Amino acid sequence: MKVKAMKAGNSELPRASFSRHGKHLSAVLAVAMHVLLIAILFFGVRWQTHPAEPVEVDLVSTAQPEAAPVPESKPAPQPVAVPAEKIKAPLPKPDIALKEKPREKTKPPQPEAKPDPFQKLLDQELKQTSAERKTAELANAAAQELAQLQKAQTAAARSRADADYTARIVGKIRGRIPVSALPPGNPVARFAVSQLPNGEVLQVQRLQSSGFPAYDEVIERAIRASSPLPKPSMGEVPHDLTLTFCPDETRGCK
Repeated sequence: MKVKAMKAGNSELPRASFSRHGKHLSAVLAVAMHVLLIAILFFGVRWQTHPAEPVEVDLVSTAQPEAAPVPESKPAPQPVAVPAEKIKAPLPKPDIALKEKPREKTKPPQPEAKPDPFQKLLDQELKQTSAERKTAELANAAAQELAQLQKAQTAAARSRADADYTARIVGKIRGRIPVSALPPGNPVARFAVSQLPNGEVLQVQRLQSSGFPAYDEVIERAIRASSPLPKPSMGEVPHDLTLTFCPDETRGCK
């Protein structure tokens, strides 16, 4: 009985150990399958998202070019003999008659326009007015030139009269200067003289000295002694005069 019991006990022990080993193996296999599935999914997605690299391919044509087709030579057309009856036969007239060109309408001759007498008179008046205007312009220009010439002649005559008037006054005053008072050389002295309309001297002022005071005083006394001064031959007596004196007037008083 004991032997049977031990046998029975030994038979149950391997079964229990085999069942434990089977459980462990199934767990390891399940984990390995999950890892393998995850790896397949990862590498599959990465392979799909990887960009394809461009591939360059050089195409070389090995086919030889076809020769151009040679055109076939056709025989020259032979002239066709035309019967003489067909050549002599007149050509048939066309069914549609040609339309005649429309004739241009000739304008009737227009009567010549008669000259308008009023227009002729108007033209004559315009010509006469233009001629009168030109004549008036020429006359006006001539009058202006004459006026300018007369003005110039008057100015020249006035200048000569003024020069003669001044020379007469200086000559009268010089006659009162003694020769012994004349200085050596040719010094110049200028005086401003104010006078009344009758020629009477009012004031004498020395503007430029000759450098010789005695000669200047002699000239001033001669001016006052010559009052009244000569009157001009033209125009009124000027109120102010500027008189220049020098010992030798032939050399010029400068």
